[in-house]
Order: sequence, then C-alpha cells, then structure tokens
Amino acid sequence: MVERNRIRLLTGALASVLLPGLSGCVWPPYEGPPPRGYPSRYFDYYYYPHEEVYYHIYTDRYYYRDGPVWWHSRRLPDHIHLDSGYRIWLQIRDDKPWRRHHEHRRKYRPSPRPPHYYDYWYYPYWRVYFHIYTGWYFYHHRGRWLRVRRLPQHMRLDWRRRHRLNIRENRPWQRHDEHRRKYPPPPEHRR
Repeated sequence: MVERNRIRLLTGALASVLLPGLSGCVWPPYEGPPPRGYPSRYFDYYYYPHEEVYYHIYTDRYYYRDGPVWWHSRRLPDHIHLDSGYRIWLQIRDDKPWRRHHEHRRKYRPSPRPPHYYDYWYYPYWRVYFHIYTGWYFYHHRGRWLRVRRLPQHMRLDWRRRHRLNIRENRPWQRHDEHRRKYPPPPEHRR
C-alpha cells in the first residue's frame, strides 16, 4: 500500500512538472506545397538593377530583356555581366517578374557606379581584337564577327604591331571603323 502511494505521488509530481512544459510544444499543421496545378503564393527573385535582370532563386533561371522582348534561360548571354554585390531580393506574387518591371525600376534605381573599361589588344593587319583578361579573340569572317579561343592557323599575329585599347564597350567591333582609321595597318601589310 505504501508502495502504491509512492508511485501515485511520483506520477502526480512528474505529471505536474511535465504537462505545463509539453503544452507549449504545439506545432501548426503542415500545409505542404500547393496542390498540383496551382501556383505558389510567392516567388523569390534577385533583381539586379544595373543590368535589369531577374534571377529566380529556386529554378536557377534568369529573366532578361533584349530590346522589347523578355527572355529566360539558365545562362545569361555573354554581354551581360552581373554585379553580385548589388542585388535586391524580391518576393513577387507573379511567376513573370517583368510584368512589374517599370515599378521595380522606379523603386530600385541603380546606384551610380564608376564606368567599366575593357582592355583589348588590337592587331590592325588581321583586324583582330584580343580581350586581355578572358583570352577571347574577335575577328571578322564572312560578314560577321566571331568569338574564338584560337585563331585560324593562317592568322599569325605580330605582337610587336599591336595597340592596346581601353574602351567602355565590351563589343570592340562596334567602333571598328574608328579603330581602323586611328591604327591603320603598316604600309607593307595593307590589304
């Protein structure tokens, strides 16, 4: 009998200590993902104001504008370079972030940044540009400009007859006529 009383007393003491502590451990019911066919409530993006690019965090997709048309892909075109130090996290209720781009542009104006310059070697004889830091060559072939890692074998560049260009565009061929006038090929090599 004494043993039963001790057990009841210990059980009551243990219950009085544990029950108030356990009452605070209530978890909200798990909602889970939205049902199939229904969009989620919010979409998370990084917005890069300088380049006007959206990056969807969970799908690894970039949304960028080329003229009036918006494109999305897993890789950005080579002419778009993102500044990872200046981005804004957005939660949008739409899976097409560009629909409110005019609002985002007004609200998150890019901070002024110093102009960025690109360094190229220009070889006048072959009319070739070489990007110093990336190692890409740009040359004109059959009516268009090509970007390659290695030039064709017949193009032998003379490193003594090159000019360093420090320009603001990452497409040096856009001012090719200006470069040709400023740096003509040597007289013995004019074609």
